[in-house]
Amino acid sequence: MNSSHVLPTLLVLVHLGLVIGALVWLRRYYVRRQGLRHPGIVVQGTVVGLETDDLRWLDEYPIVRFPGPQGQWFTLRGSEKCRAGRFIKGQKVMVRYPAPTPQDFIILHGLDRLLQ
Repeated sequence: MNSSHVLPTLLVLVHLGLVIGALVWLRRYYVRRQGLRHPGIVVQGTVVGLETDDLRWLDEYPIVRFPGPQGQWFTLRGSEKCRAGRFIKGQKVMVRYPAPTPQDFIILHGLDRLLQ
């Protein structure tokens, strides 16, 4: 193989690696959330606060207030961390939770909102 074919071959391999990596990430991301895809209650909530852990100050856990199935209100910390600045206090968000366990809620965003 001469040198004029090496660079295009490398570029194709790098792009192929990036595509495969993105597909693996998307699969892992959505498999984790699959349990809440269909069964569950979708309601609007409000971000009432943000928590960080001391070790990773760039990551935040949103604290969301949303109505439960019996009309009661829940104020709970999200279990999934996100990058700082993704949510702001007072922001309206859509959440999904299984009826028997509202503490297992997820915030719907991105493709989640399109697939609901």
